[in-house]
Amino acid sequence: MGLAASLCFLFGVAPRLLYRYLPYPVEYHPYNGAHLVETAQILTLLVLLLVTTVVVGGTLLYNARYAVEDLAGQLLEQAAERVRQQVDAVLQVARGQGAVNAGLIESGAVAFDDHEKMTELFLAALRAQPSLSYLSLGLDDGRYWHVYRSPQDEISVEWLLPNDRGGFDLVDYHPRDDGTLEEIFRDADTKRTPPSERPYYKSAVEARRSTWPETYIFLGAAGAFDIP
Repeated sequence: MGLAASLCFLFGVAPRLLYRYLPYPVEYHPYNGAHLVETAQILTLLVLLLVTTVVVGGTLLYNARYAVEDLAGQLLEQAAERVRQQVDAVLQVARGQGAVNAGLIESGAVAFDDHEKMTELFLAALRAQPSLSYLSLGLDDGRYWHVYRSPQDEISVEWLLPNDRGGFDLVDYHPRDDGTLEEIFRDADTKRTPPSERPYYKSAVEARRSTWPETYIFLGAAGAFDIP
């Protein structure tokens, strides 16, 4: 390969060394003015074509990248705005329901320590507001009740009430259409931590207002643990 490359270079610089071995006389001068100008023009056009391709390709790539990034940014902003609007709407419903509950309790229309009446109120609220999934009330003495809507849109009721043995029973119910409750789960003398001892309850009591705590584990349907 090295020898072949050397011969190519030699015959390119001194082509007459090759011409004399041809079977007929050759009167060709590759390095005259016309040939040099023609070759220079071809090389110039090739260089211009290459430069143009690089510039146009680079410009298109930059513009395409900028367009994609801009489009992605717009999509993210729009998606974030929609999520924010949905979250605000859900929070507005929750705040509104909280204000209704507080007004009913403060006016004496509903006794906050009457778990049956509060359950009726919570059930009516969840049925009227499909975006609500959880309404609960816990007292300092350990009593607790909630109404819960599962991701499958099934509503259940849970009561944590003292028993005659000095402990607490955790009972779940399925609300029937006629307004009665069907027991579906019971954990007698449950060892579950009362809501009044949980961090979210204590932080709200300390702040004397609604708070936004860290994610925590609480009770879902049938005594199962759940994460809000």
